[in-house]
Amino acid sequence: LSFSLKRSTKINFDYEINGNAIERVSEFRDLGVIYDSKMSFSSHIDAICLKARQLMGFVLRNSKQFKSAATVTTLYKSLSRSNLEYASTIWNPTFKSQVKQIETVQHKFIRIIAGKFFNDRSNEIDYDFYERELKLPALSVRRLAHDLNFVNKSFDGRFESETYINRFNLRVPSRSTRLQKVFASAPSRLKGRTSMFNRLMDNFNEEINDFDSISGYKRKNNLTNMIINNHYNRRN
Repeated sequence: LSFSLKRSTKINFDYEINGNAIERVSEFRDLGVIYDSKMSFSSHIDAICLKARQLMGFVLRNSKQFKSAATVTTLYKSLSRSNLEYASTIWNPTFKSQVKQIETVQHKFIRIIAGKFFNDRSNEIDYDFYERELKLPALSVRRLAHDLNFVNKSFDGRFESETYINRFNLRVPSRSTRLQKVFASAPSRLKGRTSMFNRLMDNFNEEINDFDSISGYKRKNNLTNMIINNHYNRRN
């Protein structure tokens, strides 16, 4: 499998090991994540959405007699949602179509729960209301929290890998300004939209002022709740 972001580039070189040709593939699964030559993760997102829908159907079929929405939701979180979030720091999408594709799975679950337990079968479901009621934050918000948790742990001594730590560009301001950005990511015209490290740095700069602010908040709560609360406060 060869990787390239150039549309015109097609690598067809035949590789061999001890005279044996290596089969060329268009995508490959490694530790549960499907990689393709463009690093678009389209196949991976298709696969996790399909599996999550199947497991959601399993949960709903086997909980028809349940009287508690919270119990069914817990099963959904454990069996279905977990598939939509595994290793999301690697493949977290930036394209709106992929974000919507993933969110559609949870929205379907919310519509079913709203109809069964809240007698709400309207065509215009208030997803914000049910996300709060069922404690099911938007999946995009949870992925954002996972991104920031990863960055925090990377600089908190809990991960030890110089290989990726060196991919983070710390911002060193030449003069004192109001701009409080931790990282200096590449200019938008130069960075790939699917770049993991550019996305991590941009998300951190947008949500967090400095690492100390994380530590101060974590004494009372956790970073995931902070991101979720900030998200809903901005909506309101």
